[in-house]
Amino acid sequence: MAYRIKKGADLGSCLECGSVLYGRKGKKFCCLSCKNDYNNRRSQVIRFYRNFVIDRLTNNYNILQSLLKEDIRSAPIADLEEIGFDTNCFTGRQRGEHNHTECACFDILYYITPSRLFNIRRTYQGKGKAEERKRANTD
Repeated sequence: MAYRIKKGADLGSCLECGSVLYGRKGKKFCCLSCKNDYNNRRSQVIRFYRNFVIDRLTNNYNILQSLLKEDIRSAPIADLEEIGFDTNCFTGRQRGEHNHTECACFDILYYITPSRLFNIRRTYQGKGKAEERKRANTD
């Protein structure tokens, strides 16, 4: 059933700027920019949190990468936390060898205990031997 609204009938006010709305029934915004501003503001908290997590992951990755460059495979958590490492921020976690918790920060793996990180290592980043042989045969 269609309802006809008289021309000039007041439908309420815009959710963003508060101006009077005219037009179709159920209209919430007076213009596209008000609609965009409203929705952007609503999702701002989600974007802020996502960026915050990405920043923490990037910081952890940079710290782990610097340890690997210096050939350090183990470090106390207290020392790492002093330079900004966040033990609660990682990209993966599983039960590893000897029942230790194994965590991943992108391509860097490490075991974690309540007091230290150890066995810090990078996962293999290359082509498998079969792919290398196949490439050698085609060259």
